[in-house]
Amino acid sequence: MRIERRAEEASAESWSDQELLERLRRDEALAIREFYRRFTPALWKLARQAHVQPALRDDVVTDCLSDAAIHLMQATSVNPANLTGYLVATFRHRLANDRR
Repeated sequence: MRIERRAEEASAESWSDQELLERLRRDEALAIREFYRRFTPALWKLARQAHVQPALRDDVVTDCLSDAAIHLMQATSVNPANLTGYLVATFRHRLANDRR
């Protein structure tokens, strides 16, 4: 069981961002885990650079990724051409709105 799960996770790492989005729209648990695994480090780094309090960083990043995942899972949303850029912009807008 554990070996199968590792093999699935290894295959998920090779997915393109577009394939990840397609699988996310189908509400696949592995795709959701991969979405968080793939983009959490980049957003966490941005949170640190933006001087978000250390105790709040994980919550801010998780909230942003959760909201983005919910939005991207909707059939009516358009897939961004650059998913990383989209998430970075979303995160920066969220921080700016929180500071207003």
